[in-house]
Amino acid sequence: MTSPARTLYTFLLAALLTGCGTTVVSGTATPVGAPAPAAAPAGAPTGSGSAGAAPIKVCSFFTDAEVKKLIGSAPKGRATTVNDGGSCNWEDTKTYSSLTVEVGETDTAINGTLPQWDPSLGPERTLPNGMRDINGSVEFVCGGTRLCAVQVATNHGEDDVRTAVGLVPAIRSKVGG
Repeated sequence: MTSPARTLYTFLLAALLTGCGTTVVSGTATPVGAPAPAAAPAGAPTGSGSAGAAPIKVCSFFTDAEVKKLIGSAPKGRATTVNDGGSCNWEDTKTYSSLTVEVGETDTAINGTLPQWDPSLGPERTLPNGMRDINGSVEFVCGGTRLCAVQVATNHGEDDVRTAVGLVPAIRSKVGG
């Protein structure tokens, strides 16, 4: 190996071993094109959930028979919980039809309203009763101050959105508000 090549090799090996190019980032990521989170006024809730409250068991919201009626099969729901919020996704891995319900943490819908619309997503598609369509997922407020969403995906386009809108009252009755 020639001297310049050896020097380059040694430099690259040293950079690799010392973690060159590694960046550690803390905090919450904001998706590209999404508005930066607004600073909360002093004393305002942060959306971190109710202190000590149990997560919501969203997978208990619908029976197997109800899920089957909605998406054509009754796959086991996969739950995710975050503080006092939760979500469940029922997905048929053969047809890719699915039902997804997300219940946000307390105070993710401050003052009981949806977050401000991001104009980079195009025109806002409002729905009745304070709901909106965001790419086939219906966003709404439940539990008074929780940002919630429901999506039915069966390749029926607008019918899926109408079906999701029809599920909102049942979800609100289980969460409140």
